[in-house]
Amino acid sequence: MELSPKQKQQVQMKFASYCKKTIKGEAKHYWRELTRQKSKESLFSELTRQELEQLYSMDDYCFDRRYFPVMGKAVEVHDRQIAEAFQKLSEKKREILLMLYFLDMTETEIASYLHLVQSTIHYHKKVSLNRMRQILEEMDEE
Repeated sequence: MELSPKQKQQVQMKFASYCKKTIKGEAKHYWRELTRQKSKESLFSELTRQELEQLYSMDDYCFDRRYFPVMGKAVEVHDRQIAEAFQKLSEKKREILLMLYFLDMTETEIASYLHLVQSTIHYHKKVSLNRMRQILEEMDEE
């Protein structure tokens, strides 16, 4: 059965109406999705410096770490050169520096723990730091 020209026009108009409604609905859906996406996501170019710095992470491998025993604890030293310099110090001087700078103890607390006078701790600290400086400078020259 053949459609009359008037019926063909009606079918075309219904199809055009259907297409317009579908396209309008898809446009609404697209804008709704875009708005939702914009509220939940942000562009890197719009982030502040502080927000950008929070986004990265750095892998930390234990190849350069060294552990030194102090007060029954394992003190971790991340820097390879500093760890080597500590290794070259005597055990007592190494222990004093590790307590001072890694365990955040005062000279008085260290003196009490090691049963020494505070001035002795201060002397060992001064001598040890000078020796470490020499060791590190020698390493830099190599």
